[in-house]
Amino acid sequence: MGIFDLFRRNRAERGFQKLQEIGLSEGATKSGQFVTESSCLAIPAVYACTRILAESISSMPLVLFRQLPNGDRTRAVEHPLNYIMHRKPNPLQTSLEFREYLVACICLRGNAYGYIERDHGEIIAVWPLHPTRMQVRLLEGNVLEYVYSDKGSTRRFSADEILHLKGLSTDGVIGLSPLSTLRETFGSSQALQEYSSKFFSNAARPAGVLSHPAKLGDEAYNRLKKSWNKRHGGSENTGSTVILEEGMTWQSISLTNEDAQMLESRKFTLEEIARCYRIPPHLVGHLDKMSYNNIEQLASEFLTLTLTPWLCRFEQRLDAQLLTEQERTEGYYFEHISGGLLRGGTLQRYQAYEIALRSGFLSRNEIRSLEGYNQVSGGDALGQVGGT
Repeated sequence: MGIFDLFRRNRAERGFQKLQEIGLSEGATKSGQFVTESSCLAIPAVYACTRILAESISSMPLVLFRQLPNGDRTRAVEHPLNYIMHRKPNPLQTSLEFREYLVACICLRGNAYGYIERDHGEIIAVWPLHPTRMQVRLLEGNVLEYVYSDKGSTRRFSADEILHLKGLSTDGVIGLSPLSTLRETFGSSQALQEYSSKFFSNAARPAGVLSHPAKLGDEAYNRLKKSWNKRHGGSENTGSTVILEEGMTWQSISLTNEDAQMLESRKFTLEEIARCYRIPPHLVGHLDKMSYNNIEQLASEFLTLTLTPWLCRFEQRLDAQLLTEQERTEGYYFEHISGGLLRGGTLQRYQAYEIALRSGFLSRNEIRSLEGYNQVSGGDALGQVGGT
């Protein structure tokens, strides 16, 4: 018996039950924080990482190509799927909005789902589904079933009706939820953020002791505390003059080492979250030890090491679920146009175009197309500079 057979047998012994609930189990983290989707997005680092990935990927043109027998390729502009995925997946969303939502779902929940609407067998739209309402079940014969619950009703879908994009997975069927897997990291960041908010609400000073020579009753104690906090609490009262009466004295509690390291801890948490999403630190505003040279290098690595796996994940899943076997055999495939991310400054681009033109692997019209200009007569010849 091989490892894969044992893997399948163990799954069968579990009764082919639902593989994983998308969402979070109840209970607080060790830091005492409850981690939810909304609370995670309130963490600037998580929001920034999610937005960077979602906007970077969704802003790339997604095009359906066809590989020709001679090895060339052409845009399949006549194919209905090219318009659906390049322009408008459904009547309510643009391609950017739809793909931005899918990436955000994977960043937070590990999975993204879309309902594939067909008319007489042809795809006419792809509708987004909320991942927390979806359950994935593995049935006998290794058949996947998708159960979607919404507004008190439940609907079952077959695998060919659901576009399922998943992130990192340990079973190959469903993606791991970052909100669950990294909940302690997110909880620590939430705790630091809450602590810093309370810290600065006290005018960035720790609490102190206000001493009164006499014994105060409950009413006088509460009145004095309320009056003191109103007049001297909060950052807006920083530097205000303190007037003490009736022999009262104020003794400030010194700042602890833990308080002094609070900002450093927040900076480390930002680095951790950026590391989890594989986002270069400078993209989330962390510019320590950054220089012009290494930022330029990190921008290239961002496309190669961070975005490329995401793009492959999308393209291969779209090929597998939106294209028929015959279309795949005929050479149709989806691809993101990512060249725009590697474009340098104007001088660098023009110098590179000159080298490409002299070397003969780009024509003037191809260069004009890359720059967004219309073609010119006689511009298709290779190896010409200035029309010579």
